[in-house]
Amino acid sequence: MKKVLFFCVSLLFCEIGFSQTKILSLGESTTDFGPSYRRKMCELLTADGISFNMVGPKNDGATTYDGDHAGYSGRPCDFVQLQLESFYASYPADIILIWEGTNDCGWATVGGSITPLSTLVDKACELYPNAKVLVASIPPMAYNAYESPADGRLPGVAQANGVAYNNAMPGMCNTKFNAGKKVYYVNATSLSLATDISSDGIHPNQVGYDKMGTIFYNAVKNALGSAPAANLGFEDNFTSWSTYGTASINTANVRSGTKSGFFSNGGANYTVTGLTPGATYSLKGWVKAVNGVDIWITLNNYGTGGQKGAQLTSTNWTQSGDIVFTMGANNTSVMVSAWTGATSSAYFDDYVVSPYNPSGITGNVNLDTWTNIGGTTISNIPINTTPNSTTTLTSLEIPSNSSDNYGVRVRGYIVPSTTGNYTFYVAGDDNSEFYLSSNNSPVNATRIAYHNDWTNPREWTKYPTQASTVRNLTAGQKYFFKAYMKEGFGGDNLAIGWTGPGIGNITVIGAANLDKYIPTGASGEMTANKATLNTPTAVSDVTIYPNPASNSFNVNSNDANASISVTTLDGKVITSLTATGNSTTIDSSNWSAGMYIIQVQSGASSTVKKVVIAK
Repeated sequence: MKKVLFFCVSLLFCEIGFSQTKILSLGESTTDFGPSYRRKMCELLTADGISFNMVGPKNDGATTYDGDHAGYSGRPCDFVQLQLESFYASYPADIILIWEGTNDCGWATVGGSITPLSTLVDKACELYPNAKVLVASIPPMAYNAYESPADGRLPGVAQANGVAYNNAMPGMCNTKFNAGKKVYYVNATSLSLATDISSDGIHPNQVGYDKMGTIFYNAVKNALGSAPAANLGFEDNFTSWSTYGTASINTANVRSGTKSGFFSNGGANYTVTGLTPGATYSLKGWVKAVNGVDIWITLNNYGTGGQKGAQLTSTNWTQSGDIVFTMGANNTSVMVSAWTGATSSAYFDDYVVSPYNPSGITGNVNLDTWTNIGGTTISNIPINTTPNSTTTLTSLEIPSNSSDNYGVRVRGYIVPSTTGNYTFYVAGDDNSEFYLSSNNSPVNATRIAYHNDWTNPREWTKYPTQASTVRNLTAGQKYFFKAYMKEGFGGDNLAIGWTGPGIGNITVIGAANLDKYIPTGASGEMTANKATLNTPTAVSDVTIYPNPASNSFNVNSNDANASISVTTLDGKVITSLTATGNSTTIDSSNWSAGMYIIQVQSGASSTVKKVVIAK
């Protein structure tokens, strides 16, 4: 089961009152017709005190809400894409709402291809690389919608096309998300043909538009909630910052907006609140140095991990990259800072705090359940048979007190955010075990923590065997794990926790450090031979520089004769070559802007990296 991000429920939301969120509504008549869904969405966002600005080349003349938009009645995806390419530079956006495809399905005589929408979404990601793109399923259509037998459009075709279109949309969005794009599926399938669609069988009535406005409102709130401090700058003249030393607001050297912070032997601090205990976040910021080397973006006061930061000295606007930190078990805020030393000065702008998601990880793992089995020992679980159910978890904890006489297996990869020493803990009711591999191979997994009697939920220290020995893990590397719990009668629970760099108290391992495992065979209990067929070790010390790149970039590795191949995200080979030493320069001057996959092969050993080409 692939991962799909559904923006249908309320998640963490942290309002940054000094920074307006720019929202672009992109689509067809369902976006164009005033008030569309946009009125209800704007009313709800305003009632919540959220600072936002609707943007786009069109306006519906509204006086009670922000009527700017980019809706094009009667137009398919390719037309909307052309309009987007023509106006994007004039209308920057932080969030793009796409509700598009009814016309593609309606005017087609067969099918309901998701490809035009996929191309539109890719273009939106390319033109707005920092924006979140929220893609909603289209409204249901009546049986006779778009009917025109003379033109080959028979009754029921548009309706069937729309169903196929909506069914393909979650997978399309999920594929793009896993490729590193900020694309999220918005589930609007709750709109009903009977109650929410007008008499034309195509467009929502006002009830339907209001329902859609509420759906997009929740999606926008969730998008904001997953970036609790986006574009944190100095537009409020330091009102939200505490300054020290020589600090001033500058309007001549800014990266975005109208103001930046200038510091010379000084700095400023800002406390971001509303964060989740135990969650892993990253801080990024931009710096333009004037002189000196003692120029820093840092963070502190988030738990027990101490100060972290990045030193930047370029006289061009340069981003720090991810400064990764994990919140303490009882911490909900972090202090971010900009500062310079006695002989240094620089401009600072556009801080972003967001959940950290190492490239390519899914944020979920497999949960297999066998029911109606007796006993309380792990050996009672028939792991070599097909489970009665397989679902996913977004943290290493199952629901408590759910049933009796069952057994579970949880499997996936743990991906640490920080290199260092970790200790793992298991708690469950009844017997529970936790296995961890030394790498991504299941055959190397060994039992490192267990207990042979019950514990309460998250009761980590009842038995000495619940804690593992210290394990040294590398940031960004995948480590296969599996955990078992066998329940008899009464209470039931299972959780896996850890301590490590920045994690002072035992904390359940969350989505930011989890990746999905694709099993083979009926139960997926792989043998050693099966597991080692396609698990080559990595070529060491592979780096890509610069990244992002423009006209060229370097591939550095420890093998001067390695084979290097470059492909697009959909598998098209761009170039294949043999390394010209430990550092190989690749010409990308004729490549289109976007993300590419770099594979470095040395015998049976390989490493895969990503490079972004920015034009």
